[in-house]
Amino acid sequence: MRILIVILIAALILPPVAQSAEVCLRPVPPAELLPEDDADFRDLIQEDFQRYYAEMQDFLNCLQREEADAAAEIREVTDRWVAYFGE
Repeated sequence: MRILIVILIAALILPPVAQSAEVCLRPVPPAELLPEDDADFRDLIQEDFQRYYAEMQDFLNCLQREEADAAAEIREVTDRWVAYFGE
C-alpha cells in the first residue's frame, strides 16, 4: 500500500515524460501508372511524384526531430534515475 501511495504521488508531481506533439505520417507513394501520350496525364503523374518526394522529405525531417526528442527524453529519464538510485 505504501508503494502505491509513493507511485501515485510521483505520478502527480513529476512532469509527463512523453512530450512530443508531432506525429510523423508516412506519405502514400504515387500510383504505379504508366505515362501515356497524353501530356496532361503525364503532367499529373509528374506532379504526384514531385508531391511524394516533398512529403517524404518532410516525413524524414519529422523522424529526425522525433529521434532527437526521444534521445533527449531518455537522457533526462536516465539522469533522474541516476539521481534517485545512483549509478
